[in-house]
Amino acid sequence: MKCRVQEKYLPQSYRGNLLDQWNAFTQGNHLVTEYVTQFDEFRIRCHVVEDEAMTLSRFRQGLKDDLRHELIFRGVTTLDHAYSLVQDYELVTRTLYGKRGDNRPSITSTSTSSPKSLLGPPPSIPLVQANKGKGPEIPKTSSRLQCFNCKGFGHISSNSPSQALIIKEREGVVDEPLEDQFYEPKLEEFGDLGDDEDAFLGCILVLPVGLDDDDWRRHAIFHTYIKINNKGCKVIVDSGSCINAVFVTTVSRLGLQSVPHPQPYSISWVDTSSIAVKERCLVPIQFLEYKEHIWCDVIPMDVGHVILGRPWLFDLDVTIHGCSNSCSFVYNGKKIRLNHLPPKPVGSQQAKKIV
Repeated sequence: MKCRVQEKYLPQSYRGNLLDQWNAFTQGNHLVTEYVTQFDEFRIRCHVVEDEAMTLSRFRQGLKDDLRHELIFRGVTTLDHAYSLVQDYELVTRTLYGKRGDNRPSITSTSTSSPKSLLGPPPSIPLVQANKGKGPEIPKTSSRLQCFNCKGFGHISSNSPSQALIIKEREGVVDEPLEDQFYEPKLEEFGDLGDDEDAFLGCILVLPVGLDDDDWRRHAIFHTYIKINNKGCKVIVDSGSCINAVFVTTVSRLGLQSVPHPQPYSISWVDTSSIAVKERCLVPIQFLEYKEHIWCDVIPMDVGHVILGRPWLFDLDVTIHGCSNSCSFVYNGKKIRLNHLPPKPVGSQQAKKIV
């Protein structure tokens, strides 16, 4: 039926003229995607039944020199592979050079030299001469491969041209340096603490500080001092603690208000005994411009003041610097760094009392 309609309404020279247009069709100033679309339309409308190598030859002849050289250089033998390769090639070149405004050679250059490939080294498939038979074909399903990165077809994620675009966009982004603020309390301002090397640190390190050639930061747990309700308090930052804790004597000493814990629990001590945790309270914590009220579980033990554990580290995305034994975090666009204070040497009398 279709053939009869064409015979009735189309002139006899229609198909011949269409073939002439197809043979004379070149890419010119068109984008390669437009050229591929128009070429495929000619192929369908002309109803030409020919070997794929001949159709591929027509396609190559209409391309610009650099794209044609790329297809020959890579030994492409299927039309689907050629469609995918030239479109990826143009996408990469436009991504790398389209926004820089530099004086790179134009893609329309008529130079006969082959440009350096931007799509990686060519596959190690030898070119087969036409008189020796048809070479091994790349499966036609190559154009059906979908990249899970950019959702495009004809390539896998490792060859995704969108990666170059992401790199280009990130090149133009320059992070402004954050203003560093260092928190180093003066010990003379915390005279109300007295000799405050309490049992918490003593239980961990009951021996005197190491040899002269040993760095104290290698063994010490991070601690610093702050003022809470105008009274000095030791704050320990411990990534091994799964809770924020304040000790029962500290709550009464600072005049804080404790409330029933929404989820009471028990903690085990070194002698396998357990201690019930039934209360918690809001503790005001301030380091320079950082000022927050932190929920801390009230521990019924007299072993210290305040411990900031994993909940506090997680909420502020705190970075712990192991070598310098310090920690830092960003708050309101400013980087606050807490420097560790050296521990007081554990004397023999204190060591005996702890043991």
